Amino acid sequence: MGSGGWSPSDWQDHSATVKTQTVQQTFKSSSLDPYLDPKNIKGGVRESRDSDDHPKSFPIILDFDVTGSMGMLAHEIASNALGKVMEEIYNRKPVPDPQIMFMANGDVKCDRYPLQVSQFESSNVLVAQLEKIYLEGGGGGNGGESYDLPWYFAAKHTVTDSMEKRDVKGFLFTIGDECPGHGLTAEDIAEFIGDFVEVNYRTQDLLRMAEQQYEVFHIILDLEDHACDSSAIASWKELLGERALVLDNLDKLGEVIVSTIQVMCGEDKDTVLNSWDGTTNLTVAKALGGLSVASGGKDNLVRF
Repeated sequence: MGSGGWSPSDWQDHSATVKTQTVQQTFKSSSLDPYLDPKNIKGGVRESRDSDDHPKSFPIILDFDVTGSMGMLAHEIASNALGKVMEEIYNRKPVPDPQIMFMANGDVKCDRYPLQVSQFESSNVLVAQLEKIYLEGGGGGNGGESYDLPWYFAAKHTVTDSMEKRDVKGFLFTIGDECPGHGLTAEDIAEFIGDFVEVNYRTQDLLRMAEQQYEVFHIILDLEDHACDSSAIASWKELLGERALVLDNLDKLGEVIVSTIQVMCGEDKDTVLNSWDGTTNLTVAKALGGLSVASGGKDNLVRF
């Protein structure tokens, strides 16, 4: 639950190995790992808590699409982006003590396991938890994936000292190439999370719920060799505005995440962009677009 420290050298050794592996060699699970099953979580919540090692814990949720051909996204996170996020947060210090939780989403209408959930961690335990994730590779042709299922879980089943003690929201990034979800029925929630509710939720409702505790973003993958349908970009822009971030180079995923956190925590955007060289600067600038704290309407961001 967030104890221990991040070892850059251990990450570098791990990353070097993963970069030589296929997606299947890195992600070996052939079914849902019981530890990642939302219905098996002890006490019903994932927690980001302060400790002697991390006195000002800060929660960051990274959810990624595991439908269809999105295995390459999981592999990028396991080989590059996770290390970049941890390294640059510690170097740049936009937030004090990062604790990351992974979620993996599919489609509630098509998949057996449309949500998998790790614990908040600060150490290299993150790597082992990430690689437990089952790449179901499902999804369907129904015009969207269930990116709103992680929003429900974050709203109802995470507890953070950042919010409870300091009234500071964490960050929640969903990542994928499809349109937003279509909402959740009471039956969906009961089947995949184990909660018994009496109402159905629209996607907009689930977003508002998650926004009570998290700054919510979606990173839309629109890559040269994996183009995103223009309708997906339009629908995310309509839902999230400038918090829908279009990424055209998967290798720069970590830099986009860190830069977003920096800007939202009050750092000058031009300064952040100019801290990156060459193609990284171009990719991050395109993704962040017109992002600003003021336009997000948030009043509880603090400067650490």
